[in-house]
Amino acid sequence: MSRAPSPVKKTTSVTRKVTARWPASTFRLGAGTDIAPLLKGLENDLCQSPHWGYLIEGEVTVTYTNGTSEVVKGGDLFYWPPGHTVRVGQDAEIILFSPQHEHGKVLDHLLAQLSPATG
Repeated sequence: MSRAPSPVKKTTSVTRKVTARWPASTFRLGAGTDIAPLLKGLENDLCQSPHWGYLIEGEVTVTYTNGTSEVVKGGDLFYWPPGHTVRVGQDAEIILFSPQHEHGKVLDHLLAQLSPATG
């Protein structure tokens, strides 16, 4: 089975530091990255982890379960409730604080989507 090309255009790093139940993650994502295809198979095909964070630089558009969207720009603090997806408009560096259990399930799913098919 062949896999579709990855929607992740450029991910230069993902760093996780676990502090009790709230890991801090730093993501660098290239312009054009759209995580929606990677979320397929999760509830409502959306990220089900809440995130509190800070966008160091760049621009991302977050789309929520109800279809509304929000543009977050460098220097913004944000809260994203469960039920969202993210598309990167300009190269972005993001710091996220998320509950370990919920975010871990989403990250495991994303990594499985990016892994080559085994079989």
